[in-house]
Amino acid sequence: MRRLPALLLLTLLVVPLFPAIGIPQASAPEYELTPELRAHGTVVLLIDPETGRIVDANDSAADFYGYPLQRLRGKRIQEINALVPEEVEAEYRRARAEERDYFIFPHRLATGEVRTVEVYSSPFAASGRRTLLLSIIHDATDKWQVERELLDYKKQLEELVAVRTQEVLAAHQRGDRIVIIGLILFFLLALVLCRRHQRVLFFRRQLEHEQERKALLERFEYLTRHANDIILLINENGEIVEANERAEIAYGYSREELLRMNIQALRVAEQSPPYEAVQERAYRENGFIYEAVNRRRDGELFPVESSVRLIRIKDKPFFQHITRDITERRRAEEARQISERQFRLLVDNAPEAIFIHAHGLFAYVNKACLELYGARHSFELLGKSVLTIVSPDFHPLVRERIRLLTEEHRTLPPIEQKHLRLNGSAIDVEVSGVPLRFEGYDGALIFVRDITERKLRELHQEELMQTDKMATLGVLVASVAHEVNNPNNFILVNALHLETAWNDALSVLDRHSQDDPDFELAGLPYPEMRAHVTSMLSGIRDGSRRIKRIVEELGRFSRKESLDISAKVDLNAVVQAALGILQRTIAQHTDRLSLFLAADPPMIRGDFQKLEQVVINLLLNACQALPDKQRGLCLETVHLADQRSVALRITDHGEGIAPEHAERIWEPFFSTRTKHGGTGLGLSIVAAIITKHHGRISVDSLPGAGTTVTVLFNAES
Repeated sequence: MRRLPALLLLTLLVVPLFPAIGIPQASAPEYELTPELRAHGTVVLLIDPETGRIVDANDSAADFYGYPLQRLRGKRIQEINALVPEEVEAEYRRARAEERDYFIFPHRLATGEVRTVEVYSSPFAASGRRTLLLSIIHDATDKWQVERELLDYKKQLEELVAVRTQEVLAAHQRGDRIVIIGLILFFLLALVLCRRHQRVLFFRRQLEHEQERKALLERFEYLTRHANDIILLINENGEIVEANERAEIAYGYSREELLRMNIQALRVAEQSPPYEAVQERAYRENGFIYEAVNRRRDGELFPVESSVRLIRIKDKPFFQHITRDITERRRAEEARQISERQFRLLVDNAPEAIFIHAHGLFAYVNKACLELYGARHSFELLGKSVLTIVSPDFHPLVRERIRLLTEEHRTLPPIEQKHLRLNGSAIDVEVSGVPLRFEGYDGALIFVRDITERKLRELHQEELMQTDKMATLGVLVASVAHEVNNPNNFILVNALHLETAWNDALSVLDRHSQDDPDFELAGLPYPEMRAHVTSMLSGIRDGSRRIKRIVEELGRFSRKESLDISAKVDLNAVVQAALGILQRTIAQHTDRLSLFLAADPPMIRGDFQKLEQVVINLLLNACQALPDKQRGLCLETVHLADQRSVALRITDHGEGIAPEHAERIWEPFFSTRTKHGGTGLGLSIVAAIITKHHGRISVDSLPGAGTTVTVLFNAES
């Protein structure tokens, strides 16, 4: 029993070191038992002495009390202890009077059963200013039950002895003293043997409890001594009173030498905060971390990070130092800083726009990036979503690429996108990216190249190709026109002669038909054939004239001429010429063509050929929007006297334009019919021609209902 105070003292010395091993530091929200304590078979509780709340408990405690571990952590010890505060104080006084290092309490289990326990407690220095209470609890119900049974048995024996004594007295009266004395001796012997047996059981349990506590304390000491960090216990005078093996290895001194040293001998005063200030702060905050420089036995200096807290042992203050050598960390930080400086130097001065994003937000931008997006300062972009500089049409694509970079860590090849400057203007860019870990987050390094000029060169090249194609078409049409006109003229002249001859022969044929009613011509009755021949000759004449007109219009359309908008042009004539060229195409797409031409509209200034190209392109687009031939197409010209304008309006009852495409229909190379051969140049060329004619064009569309294109030209006075 005399060893118990010594073991308690060892607990007080060792337990405060555990926060460095098993309990999280001040950055953690709660305090936990070490894995060894959590797996130990003895009931262990970690209690806040100010509130009585159970901060943590091991699995053995949960099994003993019958509460789930999470619920047990939230309970107060007052809910478990069956004594009222006055009775608890009385037990404290009894323990001090009997010089016991444990307390005896009745604890109530979840089932309502009350068990008698022995509680061994010691202060536990936690992070910050908190001091918790580590309680090791043994179930002593059986022991105290035996004690109570022994007392009851003693009482029963005493009562039995009294009864037997009365019997002895009665027997004495009968003269049977020997029997009485034998009975008394028998019962006394039985009482002594029972008492001895109970004391043997008691001391055996006490020995088992002491062995468990000793093993637990030895494990605590082992963990502290073999910790990876330097652990020193220092008194108020700065003298080292305890050191672990890591301290011996780090400083190069033996434990005996360290215990004869002052902490000041291990510190480099010029590169460390004053130790007096450290002690003062420990008194105030009872737990903080600071950096310093220490000295080894061979004179080598090394940087350290030290966690200091104040603990009290027998009301005397001591300072617990948990110190870590941060030499490698310092080297890694210096290497990282050098690498970051080199990276920033290279990236900041790169000719292409480069930025880093984390969680889809701008985390870094270089100078070229600021210039590309029209920002003067980096704060105009930093912290904002990268989608703010991406055209809405590309948002789904960019979101998917961000996912591939940050979640699957893929390197993405260059892809063309449409981005927006801060002023809202659009730019064509080529974007690639590589995954990057940035300040602890999964991000990406993005490279952006402005390809607007390249796209303009491509557009110019397309226009040159189109011009060359039109020139080639002009030569081809001129050649074809010559080859077609010759036989067509022959057909037209002969058709006129045949028509004249037929008219002259009609009177003769009519008289012959009267004389011979069954007269036939080309195998048909004459009256029937008479009407057919007249119609056929008229069709040959009109068809030949139509061929001649189409060839002339194709030649004029394909002829390469310089743009001259000084000539006066009749817009109705332009529309009729375009319809002549597209008559067959329109018939293939709709049976419901409506044409409304203004009566005698004023002339406009322009180039007939270019205006004809505008009408043809708009009509082709309208035809392609019709899903079937039952949908209508309307073309009209209107004189807007109040606006001094002449309007061309083309309406189709087709599919309409999707809202997300409405803003892009004028962009070169944008087409929703790429798979069907669309180049995306038609409307951009139309817009360019109308602009050169000082006109205006607008589009009104309703998806599923159709589209109306209106072109306004200035009317001649």
